[in-house]
Amino acid sequence: NSIKTSGSDVKPDAGRKDLVELNVYVLLSSEQIRNNDRIRIEIDLSATKGLCSSFSIRAVAEHFTRYADTYKKKDRRMARACSVWFSRFCAECYSGTETLTAITCSEFRDYLYDNLNGNTPGNYFKKFREFLEEEVRIQHLASNPARGIRLSYTDYRDKAVLTREDIAQLHLSPCKNIVVKQAFLLSCYCGLRWCDIVSLRVMDIDMDEATLCIMQQKVASHSSKARLKTYLNSKAYDIVRHACTDKKGEEHVFSLPSYAVMYKTLKEWVKSSGIKKHITFHC
Repeated sequence: NSIKTSGSDVKPDAGRKDLVELNVYVLLSSEQIRNNDRIRIEIDLSATKGLCSSFSIRAVAEHFTRYADTYKKKDRRMARACSVWFSRFCAECYSGTETLTAITCSEFRDYLYDNLNGNTPGNYFKKFREFLEEEVRIQHLASNPARGIRLSYTDYRDKAVLTREDIAQLHLSPCKNIVVKQAFLLSCYCGLRWCDIVSLRVMDIDMDEATLCIMQQKVASHSSKARLKTYLNSKAYDIVRHACTDKKGEEHVFSLPSYAVMYKTLKEWVKSSGIKKHITFHC
């Protein structure tokens, strides 16, 4: 009573009550389809024994959104805001098909600290961890991958501030990804967050007036000062001019990798430049 997949068997059993969707490949017989082609089907494991050890990041984001929408406690606004930030993290940093792991959870924690201030990132991550515990309780997950991740404010290193000398040193130091280097330096010159750099388009820049005008993603929903207009100094202007070559209109200024890849590249670049500071994109 097994269904043959490309790598393992799935054996039905009546011991499971919750529903999990699993993508499998079924190899049909030559009588059913020529050339033994594989076709993709989705099966319902509502009667499968045991728990799902993990979900795709996209599935977790969808579950988190539903959890936040039906959350009734006093901190429901925090739950909803946290679910929005997790969805944004998934969209910016992953394709969505990857599995949620402890490493992913750690990267989400860092993402929150890079984009939010004060106690907010810690509180949001606690709410995210609480959501995963609920997924374990209702038997959607076998374990909580964020359970062992420490998050006291004293454990997490404070973000350091780059001096003009540090920025000049980075400007001269080689980086294995020139696009990450250009984007990071522009954020230093103009005070842009990662989410603003990622969404920056050619039409947001006026090369004749040497200005950059964007709607800040972090505060767009609740601030009358969300629209930012800033003048480009000579170094920022050179970066933008080079990045916008052969691009126009709604095209993105920078073709950046995922947040995880960018963060790793940034740490290696800062270290190789001789700067001994904990630097993040939003510094």
